[in-house]
Amino acid sequence: MSHILLCASASVAIYKACDLASKLTQAGHRVRTILTPNAARLVNPQIFEAVTGETAASSEWESDRRTPMDHIDNAKWAELVVVAPASADLVGRLAHGLAGDLVGTTLLAVPAGVPRLLCPAMNPVMLDHPAVARNLVRLVEDGWQLVEPGAGPHGVRRRRPRAPRGARRDLAAHPGGARAMTTSRAKRPRLHVVVTAGPTREYIDPVRYLSNESSGRMGFELAKAAARAGHRVTLIAGPVNLETPKDVARVDVVSARDMLAALKTAFADADALYMAAAVADFRPARKIAGKWKKKEEAPGTGGVSLELVENPDLLRTVARKKGHRRVIAFALETGDGERRAAAKLVKKNADWIVLNGASALNASESAVTVLDAAGVVWRSESRPKEETAARLVQLLETEPRR
Repeated sequence: MSHILLCASASVAIYKACDLASKLTQAGHRVRTILTPNAARLVNPQIFEAVTGETAASSEWESDRRTPMDHIDNAKWAELVVVAPASADLVGRLAHGLAGDLVGTTLLAVPAGVPRLLCPAMNPVMLDHPAVARNLVRLVEDGWQLVEPGAGPHGVRRRRPRAPRGARRDLAAHPGGARAMTTSRAKRPRLHVVVTAGPTREYIDPVRYLSNESSGRMGFELAKAAARAGHRVTLIAGPVNLETPKDVARVDVVSARDMLAALKTAFADADALYMAAAVADFRPARKIAGKWKKKEEAPGTGGVSLELVENPDLLRTVARKKGHRRVIAFALETGDGERRAAAKLVKKNADWIVLNGASALNASESAVTVLDAAGVVWRSESRPKEETAARLVQLLETEPRR
């Protein structure tokens, strides 16, 4: 059972929203409805309450059972947002971040990573207007999934809206326009997505180990975003103190070799891999049985020194036999990053690579650059990792198989 927030605007197709709310409720979902003021003039919100058994509103002030914080409460409650029907006016307001009513304020408050479906419903001439097409492209770039309109009593939708010339290349719109805009949760396939996350630990003795500052948060946000998008997710996690995301199968590992063993098993029937873990490049040549005393020599070294050997290259090991599976690598660089990341992309046989800096290891935000074989796909300023993760999941859904 999902928590579905249904937002309806003033369109002749609003009668279909009533039917949609009823069918979703009959399917076992909880559906709350918010209407624009003009939509509430066409259909009384109480009709939605009658078919769903949940609250429906068009204003934050219309009933003493609601509070001025309804937009925040509903936004946090939602696990899926559906805007149906979406009028030209609402499409324009959403594209520009306007919050003049309860629908607008609520949708601005929805956390990044929550799937959002937009169902435009208007006269075909209006839908073909350049301004409406630009607004739809902007919404797709912001993470909305569009459900293409079909036939109606006022005309048949013949052409898909296309990106205007000069539209920037982005994850959600790349390589441009119609293909990305018609991807919907209902149409896209359910993928098996494997995500690695966190650091690995290479023990020197029973209490000391080699590791790094990775928090694992990016990998966990990726797993969460993929699960919310309806995919089957296997999360292979190094030692981190993070809660397992909902609907995610988690495998805990410690060392690089542990992670490789788990990765080979999970990747065997996977469709995609996000290699977000910060895997230790080296491990001690031998683990000391007891605690390594400060004044004692390390066994076999002739002094207080530590002999290291190279760990297996996890990404390269699995990606060289990827076949149709898609691989997204991560690169942490401190200088000449794009050139180094591009070289790693080729060397590791990845489809895309996400470049970030060392400051992102243990932070809640990061600035990233995504590259493929042709160059930069997307570049973002520092933003919350959950937003970046949602965009990276869209990469799988808007790009064809390689």
